[in-house]
Amino acid sequence: MYDCTHYYLHHAQPKTEIPRNLKKYHLNHHFRIQDKGFGITSSLWDKVFGTLPQSKAEAKSM
Repeated sequence: MYDCTHYYLHHAQPKTEIPRNLKKYHLNHHFRIQDKGFGITSSLWDKVFGTLPQSKAEAKSM
């Protein structure tokens, strides 16, 4: 499941909200904040391990 989801997030153009949000979350990890946001299928483990990236709004307020 992980590999299929990872491939899909890199190469597909999701039509619905949940996959679009996952793609945005994952590409954020690759291109904006490489040391956070490791979750591919969800952000659950990033929340557990403290690697959840700040939102753009949170980053701007600092």
